[in-house]
Amino acid sequence: MTITESRSGVLPVRTEFTFAWRGYDRERVKSYVRAVEEEIRLLTADRDSAADTAERLAVELDAVRGENDALRARLERVSRSPIETDGLSERLLRMVDLAHEEAGEIVENARTIAEQSWAAAHEAAERLRSRYDRMLAELDERRAQMETEHRELMARAQADAEAMTKQAERRRRELDEQAARRRQEAEREFTAAMAGRREETVRLIEERETAAKAKAERLLADATARARESEELRRRIAAELRTARQVLTEAIPFTEPLEGEDEALRAAAPVPASAVQAAEPVPASEPGPPLRPSPTPRPPADLPAQRDGAPAPLIQPVRLR
Repeated sequence: MTITESRSGVLPVRTEFTFAWRGYDRERVKSYVRAVEEEIRLLTADRDSAADTAERLAVELDAVRGENDALRARLERVSRSPIETDGLSERLLRMVDLAHEEAGEIVENARTIAEQSWAAAHEAAERLRSRYDRMLAELDERRAQMETEHRELMARAQADAEAMTKQAERRRRELDEQAARRRQEAEREFTAAMAGRREETVRLIEERETAAKAKAERLLADATARARESEELRRRIAAELRTARQVLTEAIPFTEPLEGEDEALRAAAPVPASAVQAAEPVPASEPGPPLRPSPTPRPPADLPAQRDGAPAPLIQPVRLR
């Protein structure tokens, strides 16, 4: 850090330091720098005041020298003009001597005052200069100390930063290795879990397939048994139907009326008018619908057709693929 001085004041000392992790307290450093700046301002004010005093004393010294020179010139002028003592009275001679003595005293006093003022001003200036030089030396020494401390702090901070960087890098590698191990372990666990789940799923599928096959076989056996029962029932029903047809065929001749029973029944029962009208012969010009023979009894429509005299099965066996 450098300090530039002037008659009007001093430039403020630079108080911005590089931030570091370790070092002095920034507030204490700033407070110290502010105190140094305030002391420099006081020294500058004292120096300016001493310089003003020296200038004022120099002006007064110049004025006294001017008066001394004027008095000396006047004295020389008076001294050059010869004074004849014969024509002077005793009183005038005494006045001339007093004037010479007074002029000498004035000159001597002026010289003494000038020398004293000059010595005081020179002494004050030397004292201020020595004090200022001492302060500058102290400031330079403090600046050198602060620069040395700053370099040491920066070196330590850099070393600490490098150490922390290496430690962080080492820690990062350790964390990466741990993460890789955990990832591999998680992958192994996931693979094992998936394998276990896959085996469990395959086992469940096989069990379900076995159960489905068993159920299908049971259903097939049940359906086959029911089909056989139905086929047996159908055969029994067909046999009963054939027997019933045969009985009906054999019983038809017995259902026709005998000779004379029809006339006796007609005579015994009154014939309604509608029946009489129905019994009247139909004219030839208006022939009625031809009489249709009674249909031959047929097997029920829900029974399947017979082939070669053998009844067809009611339920076809079901084949599972």
